[in-house]
Amino acid sequence: MSKKKVLFLYFLFFIILVIALFFIINYFTGVFDPFLGKVFKKYSELIPQTEAFLFKQAFAGISMGLLILTIVLLIYPLFFPHVDVKNYYRDFIFGILTAVVFYITEQFKTILSKFKAVDFLFVILGMILFTYLLIEAIASIFKNKQKGIEFKSQTIANILSGIVFSMILTVIKTIFKQN
Repeated sequence: MSKKKVLFLYFLFFIILVIALFFIINYFTGVFDPFLGKVFKKYSELIPQTEAFLFKQAFAGISMGLLILTIVLLIYPLFFPHVDVKNYYRDFIFGILTAVVFYITEQFKTILSKFKAVDFLFVILGMILFTYLLIEAIASIFKNKQKGIEFKSQTIANILSGIVFSMILTVIKTIFKQN
């Protein structure tokens, strides 16, 4: 481990130790209670205000907890040496693109299923063809051919894992409904 990372870990440990000492001293003496009371009061006012703002705006359904979790997971690889930062963010971007493929395919399925004359088999075949063409179109955007191949492989594997997971859930739900 490099000296910079060791120093960072020592600094992190020192901060945790100072915070722990702060709370231990306060636990036994109560000397920081007025200060902590003000902080907790302000915090308890700020969080509902922020939540109310998010629910009023276009971010409806996004909670503070989800925002904090997202930020923590986005900066996670920067602080831990055992995570390959380049692959982490590449996989993150590929995951976003896979979600876009899922969303567009779902919208296409909704459009196809509105036609009463279209057979279910044609809807499935149309979705397969549309998904394939969409994956190929997105993969062709990559300048690096290897990244395009990685994206196609990863996206198809993600779609397959989603389908298999859905099938497993369906089997489990069916088993529990029968009991």
